[in-house]
Amino acid sequence: TRWVLDQYGFEYENVWNDDVRDGALADYDVLIVPSQSENGIINGRSASEMPAPYAGGIGDVGVAAIETFVEEGGWVVAFDNAVDFAINTFDLPFRNTVSGVSTQDFFLPGSIVQLEVDTNHPLGYGLAPDAMTLFARSKILERTDGGSTPGVSTPICYAESDYLVSGWVLGGDEYLAGGTAAAMASVGDGQVVLLPFQPHFRGQPRGTFKLLFNALMGSSTENLPTAEGRSCPA
Repeated sequence: TRWVLDQYGFEYENVWNDDVRDGALADYDVLIVPSQSENGIINGRSASEMPAPYAGGIGDVGVAAIETFVEEGGWVVAFDNAVDFAINTFDLPFRNTVSGVSTQDFFLPGSIVQLEVDTNHPLGYGLAPDAMTLFARSKILERTDGGSTPGVSTPICYAESDYLVSGWVLGGDEYLAGGTAAAMASVGDGQVVLLPFQPHFRGQPRGTFKLLFNALMGSSTENLPTAEGRSCPA
């Protein structure tokens, strides 16, 4: 993530657990939450397993600080495994449809998949309507509210058919086809962006870098339209 931001001239700072707990987020526009489990984010690993600067997690105090940050206008961008943390923290109307699913039923360890992009949505600006990306043990989202919650949009979906461009997948028809590949939800005065795959995976899928960039630039764009737009079918 930092390499891609460096290459494209984005200014950023590393934020540590103590910074989050101490309320330092008020100094920032966007908080990027890298792909990590909810337990890893909140509790982390003990000091006996990690050097001191990397031990522990943000704790309940940090979770509350992130909630306040967004309520007051900040943006959170969560990747891949971290979408579970964002969904639960902000009580968003989504579920990860492959959470707990056996690899005997769904397995996609690293293949190129087809997306369907609403290019009129702020997250889809500049992307090809039929963009492709790498899915590597990533997540698939589904709305749990029947589309009734205002301020929630799903502008990017995994293709309903012909979704596999290169590679292989087990259980794609049941789990991947038509699933939500990116979502955006208003929370207070801020926004939460859910990216269940990594659009910048290892700095390689340049076709979806703009999804990351749009999520970052949106926080500082005045009068950004957040119309709900398309809904993914799954």
